[in-house]
Amino acid sequence: MSPLEYAEKFKHVNCAALVRNEANYRVKDPSNAFVTSLHAELTVADGADFDERLFRQAVENDPAAAAKYLDQFVSSGRYDYAFTQLDAICGRKNVKSSALYSVLNDSIVDDGGAKHDLLQHVVLQRVLDVKWELFGARKYYQQLLLYILMVGAVLTTVTFDFRLRAAVVASRAVEESDGVERARKLIDSFPAQLTLWLIALVFAFFAFVHLRHLKPRKFTKLTRWMYDGKYVFDPAFAIPEAAVYKAQAKAWLFRRTLLWTILVATPIVVVYALERRAGNNMGDLVLAATAFLGYWLLAFYFLHLEVKELLGEDPWLVQRRANANLIGKLFWSIVIVLYVPVTPFLVSYRKYYASSTNKLQVLTYLCMLGPFFWLQLSQILISVVNSGDQEWQFEMYAWTHEAYVCLGACIILSLWMLSLQFLEVNKTAGYLLPIVKDVMGDVWDFLIFYGVFQCGLTCAYYFIFQQKSDAYKTLWASFRATYFVMYGENGVGDFNAKDDTTKDHLLQGPIMHFGFILRMFHCAVMVVLLLNLLLAMMNKTVDRNWAKLQSRALASYARCVLRLETMLGHTEAAREMRLQILTPAGPVLNPIFEEHISKRQLTMSIAKDDTDEDTRRDGLLTKVHDLSIQNAQLETQIAGTTQRLDSQLHDVLAAIQRAAK
Repeated sequence: MSPLEYAEKFKHVNCAALVRNEANYRVKDPSNAFVTSLHAELTVADGADFDERLFRQAVENDPAAAAKYLDQFVSSGRYDYAFTQLDAICGRKNVKSSALYSVLNDSIVDDGGAKHDLLQHVVLQRVLDVKWELFGARKYYQQLLLYILMVGAVLTTVTFDFRLRAAVVASRAVEESDGVERARKLIDSFPAQLTLWLIALVFAFFAFVHLRHLKPRKFTKLTRWMYDGKYVFDPAFAIPEAAVYKAQAKAWLFRRTLLWTILVATPIVVVYALERRAGNNMGDLVLAATAFLGYWLLAFYFLHLEVKELLGEDPWLVQRRANANLIGKLFWSIVIVLYVPVTPFLVSYRKYYASSTNKLQVLTYLCMLGPFFWLQLSQILISVVNSGDQEWQFEMYAWTHEAYVCLGACIILSLWMLSLQFLEVNKTAGYLLPIVKDVMGDVWDFLIFYGVFQCGLTCAYYFIFQQKSDAYKTLWASFRATYFVMYGENGVGDFNAKDDTTKDHLLQGPIMHFGFILRMFHCAVMVVLLLNLLLAMMNKTVDRNWAKLQSRALASYARCVLRLETMLGHTEAAREMRLQILTPAGPVLNPIFEEHISKRQLTMSIAKDDTDEDTRRDGLLTKVHDLSIQNAQLETQIAGTTQRLDSQLHDVLAAIQRAAK
């Protein structure tokens, strides 16, 4: 915990203000005594341990000095890099002891994203790769599979609800009708959604079986097997071009998963189809029940992960629980359950709740666990139960169905939107996420201006029509009709519409012409002015942030890796088990920390067109300035050397003359 976080947590307002003022002073005066002393400390001897505290201070005060500090832990050969102290840079104790956390942690004073440029340093690139392999990859694929299952389960239960209602209609039908015939056709049709759900379950099962091979020890053995066919663990054996064989190992696991899915799912689907054709629909009920129970359990699982990530911001409760005995674990578990609802009001967890994505996830999972689940269950029970007086059933079903449909639509939309966060690890599409966040800020600013005109025009049209037209009969109806003008539905016909009975215009004389003029003003302001203003703002935002796009994409990826690492909730002992591997001779450092990495694998390339002109000019000016300083230093050294040589030559000549005499 940083001094600022400590001061804010315990309400030491004066101390927090002092820390902020000092940070601002150091930014304004780079030559202050603290930074000068920090530069001296950053120059360490060869073989010295990585100091996370020192690196964090360098990142906050002088990112360029932090980059030079990292240079001391990498040696460059002709074709590859070799790293030292990589386990310390990754963080030996917890997530917050990692250099990556120091870079991604919010600065006291906004530095314009200068810290994120450090992520392009080869050491931190390697740290990202190591963390992804040790902490992130297996957890990411597990979450991706479970998330797909959760979305599929929700869709499966919705489609099965249609079939269930059709079955109820068909069973209670007294006479034939078009509705009954459609219901029977739906019942007899092959349930494609249930079949896909069955295949997804089989695929997920075998995927989880094969994901065990991504554990550090097993994955090292599998990589060795890909290299020379020996499934053994030898930490002293260095696999050349290990990245190639690791990629082959992952591809082999994926192919095996697909193969086993096809071999097992095909006969199951065939048997399921034959049973349905024979009139046995028990398989439908079983699959629907697994989907119904499955999405509830999966929502609980993802909510549990969010709680672990939340508590990882201030892990004192988790540590207390980990160090307690059985009764103590039970006690601290109860404390955690009671403590979590209070966290939105605590400063220690402000960073977690500052993310809109986190808040949306928690809200979505809570809705799935509570209202959506019980609304769906009550709707099924009301449909199935057959009582004598069915009027109350119709009313209750109508109410639950409306709430269920609206809430379900919001949940499905939210789940698909939240699935975008899985793109953070994709280096080709992940860069879009920070751009979208910036653009959403422009949209929010635009809504402030737009809302004023929208509300004003809504009221104006409502006053003009005075409930004479259904399109403007209420304020909500007027708002709807006014809003869609922005998308091309002008609704000009409403102004010269006639009454069906009297055939007179709804708007008489000057009011009708005034309405036309108001609609002209409406179209000019909304479509021509405000929408073009929004497009200009968004275009400017993208251009302004394009130069930093690569760093921001890396920062987005790094946050995803750290979030996965935080969700694991490892104690210091469990974390050490990941960094080290047990052997008969004792624990040894994971070989991944000592691998030599090809330069072409880590070197970042920035396209010429993607580099901002001002940035290039500033870079060139900086280089010219540095070269000028170096030139002056060389001239001084040459002058000093010449003077020493002249003095030595003079001494030699004098000595020769004395010897001649």
